[in-house]
Amino acid sequence: MTTPSPSLPTQDYILGVHDAEIARLGLQHRAWRARALGLWRKAGLRAGARVLDFGCGPGYASLDLAEIVGASGAVLAVDRSSAFLAQLTAQAQARAYGQIMVREADLLAPDLDLTEGFGQADFAWARWIFAFTPDLDRALDAFTKTLAPGGMAAITEYITYNTWGFLPAEPVIADFCASVMQSWRARGGEPDVAGRVIAGLIARGFDVQLIEPALEIITQSDPLWDWPESFIRSNVPRLVELGDMSETAAQNVLAAWEAASARPQTRMITPLTAQILAKKPR
Repeated sequence: MTTPSPSLPTQDYILGVHDAEIARLGLQHRAWRARALGLWRKAGLRAGARVLDFGCGPGYASLDLAEIVGASGAVLAVDRSSAFLAQLTAQAQARAYGQIMVREADLLAPDLDLTEGFGQADFAWARWIFAFTPDLDRALDAFTKTLAPGGMAAITEYITYNTWGFLPAEPVIADFCASVMQSWRARGGEPDVAGRVIAGLIARGFDVQLIEPALEIITQSDPLWDWPESFIRSNVPRLVELGDMSETAAQNVLAAWEAASARPQTRMITPLTAQILAKKPR
């Protein structure tokens, strides 16, 4: 459901950096905000902390992090998209959040040093970043090296993306899910990346303290429904634009979505996601 890779055919981000995608990411953050806040609380995040938001996108999480750490803390928001960072900068200025430092950087740049001008972080956050990177080790190096010894990392990534679908099953939507996964993999990403992230943290000496699954079976009355619906509506045309789906297939996906959504007994299964907390060794 989100974030950039330098091997992609666009300059920034496989899902786009246009206004509609910025709005979709805002909806996505609202859908997952309670889980993020709960994970940060379990990590012990508090006022005065120095925080890395790795692959911050338009910065919806950055703003929440800034509110928690307050004026005595600091948030380093890093992304490669200037459009996303412009959105965050405008919102931070509107709220007078001087504790947010914005940095435009390729997360896979060789020897990327995010501590320059910021120092080391007490807490590092990444959500749906590593699924889109063709070099997981390099991304994890940049992410973990920014943390101070004893610092906490909080990560949300997919365990099994293709749990996403309908009950009763809708084969066209299952095919769409497969097309999304194929599109990411064709550009070096890996949707089911959580296991590799956990292994990478352990290899770097981290103490993995929490792996919490997140999966829901919901009806249209659940606000979470809007999250995958917005993804369908914005990313079906995106797959066509990238050449990963035909116009006919796209029309079939949207028609199947409308038909399944119109059935009163339809349930949706969300992708299986892992929420991870890990502590860096001292």
